[in-house]
Amino acid sequence: QVILSTIEPGGGTGEEPYTHDSDEEVVVVLNGTLDLWVADEHYVLREGDAITFPSRLPHWNVNRGEEPATVLFCVTPPSF
Repeated sequence: QVILSTIEPGGGTGEEPYTHDSDEEVVVVLNGTLDLWVADEHYVLREGDAITFPSRLPHWNVNRGEEPATVLFCVTPPSF
């Protein structure tokens, strides 16, 4: 699944971490910045940055920048 998202300043998934049954997730910041937490790790992603992580780990994000962030989320389906 591929999701192209525009995240306004102050927007994001909320501060409550979540998980889902997908195996892996890739986040690519096309422009702007995105703060991302995966388990106990905090990342500040900027334009051109990408990260891959297991979707089953608790994660959440927020745009703390002053401009909208354009972010591509790619999620693999769960394997059985």
